[in-house]
Amino acid sequence: MKRNLIARAIVICLLALCVAAYVYHDIYKMRRLGRDRFLAEQAVDAASRFDSTASTPAPIVVSVFGAIFVIFPLFLFYELLVLVVAKVLKAASIGVDDVAPAPGPQLPFS
Repeated sequence: MKRNLIARAIVICLLALCVAAYVYHDIYKMRRLGRDRFLAEQAVDAASRFDSTASTPAPIVVSVFGAIFVIFPLFLFYELLVLVVAKVLKAASIGVDDVAPAPGPQLPFS
């Protein structure tokens, strides 16, 4: 298996574990608050979010540029993690990286 593919799989698993830990923490916090208090806080938050966002929506151009400014750093972070993990795997000699094919007849379209 290629080292870069192994590094990507490891980083995806690590990021998935981070997201799962965040979701678990959020659900734990909801349970600790109790149903009535949680719903009361959500109602207050929802009213203020509606007043600040949905009542006067931003133009689509602002939303697109906002998404780009959020996605680009996240993608950059992901790629940097993959690069670091690939270097660690290379240092540990794990995985095969670009093995030359065995010599043989050259078939067209293969």
